[in-house]
Amino acid sequence: MESTTLLLRLNENRNRQLDEIVDAAKRLGNITKAQFYFLAGAYGYYLNEAEDISSKSIDVTRVEFLSRPEYKNAKIIIDCIYRAKESESKDRNDKYKLFERYANAGVDELYKMYEKSSKNIEEFIECLELELKEALSVIDLQDNEDDNGKEGEIDNEQYDE
Repeated sequence: MESTTLLLRLNENRNRQLDEIVDAAKRLGNITKAQFYFLAGAYGYYLNEAEDISSKSIDVTRVEFLSRPEYKNAKIIIDCIYRAKESESKDRNDKYKLFERYANAGVDELYKMYEKSSKNIEEFIECLELELKEALSVIDLQDNEDDNGKEGEIDNEQYDE
């Protein structure tokens, strides 16, 4: 559990963009701003795009929340990005600053996708799913257990439409 309380931030404009997406997404279900923030950070990292935090920033979520079970995946994402870029960071708190930079860029890219979908949340989610499928296709996912004699294969039937 993290002992310090740190705030994860976005630039003011990126915060407005994220709010707009989240407000639209809330019509579809129980979506939180923090969930989209962590998605944006992972997406920014995937695209290898980072954007510095300006002096006009907005606090989005607290690091202390990462100890909650519902943020388990977010904590894993932040830790993995930090380990991948560890040589560029000076101390453990830098992992959050690094993630903020990816989240800022990720929000911008998600917002472009949202605009491209004519701000239709259903269409945006479809675009996001396609982007996720593409991202997963470039990752070498391997099943370590030889369940059906097909080591390294993953059953994608559940994801096909």
